[in-house]
Amino acid sequence: MINYDSYIADMLEGDVDVLIYAGDVDFICNSLGNKAWTLDLEWEGKEGFNALEDKDWENGSGSVRTYNGLTFLTVFDAGHMVPSDQPEAALTMLDTFTQGRQLLPGTRVNPVVGKPDPVHPIKCAADVAKLTSDFAQGKAAASAIAASCSSPGSDCNASLLSFMSAVDSALSDATVALADCLDGSDSACNSDISGILSVLEEASEEVEKAVVACPGKQIKECVEDVVEAGKTIEEAVEDVVKAINDCKEA
Repeated sequence: MINYDSYIADMLEGDVDVLIYAGDVDFICNSLGNKAWTLDLEWEGKEGFNALEDKDWENGSGSVRTYNGLTFLTVFDAGHMVPSDQPEAALTMLDTFTQGRQLLPGTRVNPVVGKPDPVHPIKCAADVAKLTSDFAQGKAAASAIAASCSSPGSDCNASLLSFMSAVDSALSDATVALADCLDGSDSACNSDISGILSVLEEASEEVEKAVVACPGKQIKECVEDVVEAGKTIEEAVEDVVKAINDCKEA
């Protein structure tokens, strides 16, 4: 691989404007790597460029920083072929740059911008897949309780612990999904997810209480209490997945 960054520095020193852009879900020339080498580029404006924060561009279409002729632009929800994935944003980018105008930041406040690892759809999709898996494991663990807890014993205890573990995983993965899938802004979409997570946390506590209380109860009563508490978990996980998908489509 040939390194051309010295040419970029020469162009900037010759008053030639330079635009570096990448899609945030580009696996081939990823945005994080491209941003890293622009920050590491040795040129007279390095200190000023690196001191800037990324700003919102085109009302959520991307993030941008520009200083003394060097511009780095991340286009959101775009892969290696930005014009194919985000044609309107690509046209705006090219029109603005080729006409000698700066790609100026917008006025929208976007908390995602400036983070070293930006929120993007691939992580979100992976999170939703994990939640779906948690949901399936929880249902399987609940079925195992009914099968193995006809009488007290190690098999019953193992099934109860397995169910508790599935509950903990669902809560942890749902919390991660909240951070990866949503933009953190004060929106009804985010509020819905946060509310569901609160229900999930409360349900997790109820399941734990039911499991802890089992030694002092009849086995049938214990199983009924745990499974009943687990139904709220099942519903909450389904709601989290649905709400995330609804928010992404909004």
